Amino acid sequence: MREVIKLYRLFNILSLDVAVGAVIGSLFFAKIFEIVPSIPSLISLGLTVWIIYTADRLLDIRDVMGEAASERHRFHQRYQKKLVLWLAMIMIIDFGLIFFLPATILKHGIILAFVVAMYLLFRKRLHISKELLVAILYTTGVLLPVWPSSNMSSDNFLLILLFFLIALLNLIVFSWFEKKNDINDKQTSMATIIDEKLIRSVLIGLFVITFSVCSFLTLQLAYYFVALIFFVMTVILLSIFLFKGFFLRNGYYRMAGDAVFLLPLIYILP
Repeated sequence: MREVIKLYRLFNILSLDVAVGAVIGSLFFAKIFEIVPSIPSLISLGLTVWIIYTADRLLDIRDVMGEAASERHRFHQRYQKKLVLWLAMIMIIDFGLIFFLPATILKHGIILAFVVAMYLLFRKRLHISKELLVAILYTTGVLLPVWPSSNMSSDNFLLILLFFLIALLNLIVFSWFEKKNDINDKQTSMATIIDEKLIRSVLIGLFVITFSVCSFLTLQLAYYFVALIFFVMTVILLSIFLFKGFFLRNGYYRMAGDAVFLLPLIYILP
């Protein structure tokens, strides 16, 4: 069991689970919207998410004097040259996939890529919460390959809202856990900007909203199982929030928090 946890910890540090989770999320919405996504679009989504997260980590460590405080940043410091090489290779592969993407996805993808590039270049000067912006970009990226051409119902928009709220909760919980490390590494997050009491209030408010939307959708028979999956994802994040000492002491908060985006696989499988 320890070997499995150790292997998944490495998987998590490399943000591979985040990339896989994005693809699973896209397939999840594809099934809900009854759309067949193009394979190149899904591959490009996974590669792009990994590129963004890895590039963000590599840019972070440029500002660190000495050894980084967090485990993932120390890993990226230690293997910086190899990761830069892999990053370049994956970017070339990802660029090659644009010739196989549907025209609509390509057009919207270019716009999204521009916004992401601006985020990476000017992330230190943002006048908007990093967590909020990343949650928006992540949700948009997941939906890009599967956005339906016809009008969607209000319930579908609520499902998208739920996914966004869970992504936002995930990121704010992480920033709350990593406040000390971020201060030591001179990184900016919501937790380093606002005080402890306020960020706890923000998280509690988001949990209440998310559970309320989940409860409403469970009453819609067509979305009962989908809403149940979102409910479980939120319960896991709430558990991380409530039992901070346990998850922080064992270093499980990142692994458990990112693993929630693998749960929609239950709905995708026949």
